[in-house]
Amino acid sequence: MATSVLFWALAQSMHLSLRVRTTLQRGLWKNGIIPRQRTKPSKGANMPMALIDNLTFMSVVVYLLYVLIEGWNRLAPVF
Repeated sequence: MATSVLFWALAQSMHLSLRVRTTLQRGLWKNGIIPRQRTKPSKGANMPMALIDNLTFMSVVVYLLYVLIEGWNRLAPVF
């Protein structure tokens, strides 16, 4: 139970950081502070966004891990 609550809290915090990122990025685009990248950027051109993309990936991994553990906890008594 405690493990699933921990992973749930971690997934929620990552989801919140993703929402903050998209809102922030949209505001920066509208104000013209950063241009929308229509082509593939060169490596290392935009390091903060690359870091946030890693956080997005980690949020997906943590959420899938949470779903896996929660599903196992619910199915384990059946077997």
